[in-house]
Amino acid sequence: MGKFDITLRDAIGKIPQKFVQLLTGQRGTKLLDNTFPAVKERKADLILELEDGSIFHLEMQTKNDKNMPFRMLEYYTLLKQKYPDKPINQMVLFVGDGKLNMPDSLQVDNLHFGYQVVDIKTIECKELLESDSLEDKILAVLCDVKDFERYIKTVVGELVKLPEKERADYKSY
Repeated sequence: MGKFDITLRDAIGKIPQKFVQLLTGQRGTKLLDNTFPAVKERKADLILELEDGSIFHLEMQTKNDKNMPFRMLEYYTLLKQKYPDKPINQMVLFVGDGKLNMPDSLQVDNLHFGYQVVDIKTIECKELLESDSLEDKILAVLCDVKDFERYIKTVVGELVKLPEKERADYKSY
């Protein structure tokens, strides 16, 4: 931070009432803490660049979270700083039991922010089950699988075909 920035911050650090009143139309009443300690590491569930050049951010959520809009806004800000010229598309995928009732937007003060919220149970898993990708077949368990016994047999059948080392990688799933 430059000397000029420090001088300015020191000057406004004692509630310059006329200055605040000119900017806001009101008097300042109390100085609040202006430090934001410790940057926390954020790790998104999935971030991809799509074929159209846009960025897709996915968060999977097992429980309804009323604070999800703030988390998604934080991710959006981080993504936009990292990829300023790319459109950002965000989705929360609800993979929990019960009814989805999370907000898909945030509107406070002068801010309006939104993203998609989708319940995995509304997604037809047939395409995942028919995929050539074992990862797709494993993820199909999150959808509304009609014949669960057949599903398990299919996935286990695929796993036993793999070499032992490769099969070991899937044990963590």
